[in-house]
Amino acid sequence: FVTAASTPPESAYGFVFHRSRVRVAEGEQVYLGRPWRDHAATIFLESELGAGIHPAGWHNWDRPWSESTSRFFEFHNTGPGADRTARVPWSRELTAAEAERITPVAVLGGWDPTRAAPVPFDPPQVERPAAVPPPARGPTLFLVGDSTMADKPDLAHPERGWGQLFRELVLPPLRVENRAVNGRSTKSFRDEGRWNAILEALTPGDWVLIQFGHNDEKVADPTRFTEPEGAFRANLESFVRETRARGGHPILATPMVRRRFDKHGVFVDSHGEYPRVVREVAATEGVPLLEMEDATRVLVRSSGVEGSKSLFLHFEPGEHPQLPAGLHDDTHLSELGARRIAALAAREMARANLPLVRYLKLDTIVPPAPSWNADLGDGTGPLRGLLYGTAPTV
Repeated sequence: FVTAASTPPESAYGFVFHRSRVRVAEGEQVYLGRPWRDHAATIFLESELGAGIHPAGWHNWDRPWSESTSRFFEFHNTGPGADRTARVPWSRELTAAEAERITPVAVLGGWDPTRAAPVPFDPPQVERPAAVPPPARGPTLFLVGDSTMADKPDLAHPERGWGQLFRELVLPPLRVENRAVNGRSTKSFRDEGRWNAILEALTPGDWVLIQFGHNDEKVADPTRFTEPEGAFRANLESFVRETRARGGHPILATPMVRRRFDKHGVFVDSHGEYPRVVREVAATEGVPLLEMEDATRVLVRSSGVEGSKSLFLHFEPGEHPQLPAGLHDDTHLSELGARRIAALAAREMARANLPLVRYLKLDTIVPPAPSWNADLGDGTGPLRGLLYGTAPTV
């Protein structure tokens, strides 16, 4: 790493490299930077970035939640390491207007190093008004779940998690910390200390969206498997109660469906009793519920056997450079699938009338048509009141 910034959140600038030259030893590869703490800020402007700069440019230091607070920017850099084609999506190129404002005087708080130091003097003692406190930060939405939700930092690979694309639907000051991790269940997420890390970061007023099920079903893996009426229910109840004890607002979500059709083209559910337990815990604990199983079932069924392939990772040999042998994966999402399901999650939040929907770009994802009930067409009746319509007033 060239930098590891520990920038105070109230500071407009951290590390600023202007017209610099970055050279990397032959055979080595480095990142331009990573966060030492949240709110890290680093800028490279009009600098020469040599070979050996990692194509992704920046690294989250295995702290995906820091991506929503890190401030990593570039502007008009040159050299083989300046190609931004594969840069991480949570960094960006500054506009010309933004770059023009980054001057030594602005960065150094009024001090111009090109001029002689001022003659020191003792300023008169005057009564000054009290400092205006900085505005309170907005709430944080923690996303807790498995690979269907998790961020995928390798942007050259086609897989995405819906939580990764959900950020595109969020307005400030809401912050999203996606702490979902591939392959985790309610058991392994807690056993690995990941849940305790969320509790430590949680502040009153924050939200915690919890979606598990896929890996709790792994009967052959004792590190992940939970019985629906045993540890799975108990873990969800603990997550809810511990979140509330810290002043947070828990949200439960049923797991999204897998793409599974029988030989006659009829959709087949695959989660067994786990979604039912999520619904029951939400009801008994009085927790908002996102019906992601129902919503994604409608999406996959309506897309059809062939059309639904585009939502998941379906590639023939040679079709994608990262998957030369091809791949038929009916669990993990393509970018299109992740974006569609992120929109469904936002719609579910609107249906549940959650206060945090004021921070979502609902006008771009919720159609203005009258509300409707979707019929599953499989004998289960209406879609449990899943309403798609105008956003609620909050």
